[in-house]
Amino acid sequence: MSEKEITTDNGESAFPTTGFDIPNHGWQHGQEGMTLRDYFAAAALPVAQANWQKHNDENNEGEEPVKSLVANEAYEIADAMLAARKEGNQS
Repeated sequence: MSEKEITTDNGESAFPTTGFDIPNHGWQHGQEGMTLRDYFAAAALPVAQANWQKHNDENNEGEEPVKSLVANEAYEIADAMLAARKEGNQS
């Protein structure tokens, strides 16, 4: 998956909470939490950063990797993780 294709499958919520009642405060509504895709992308950031840093080091570019390239790679990894997860659930 690259710039040419952006997924709309975000997976379900990573950390959803249900509502709960707090004494003397009343009912507190739950939260959906971040998407599973965002969670996977955040987890993949160190790998994406290392990949781009290695690329820069090998090519003597010397500059830190472009942030958008690192972020795009993190989401590509997240999309691959979601696809693998979906394939695993179809068995």
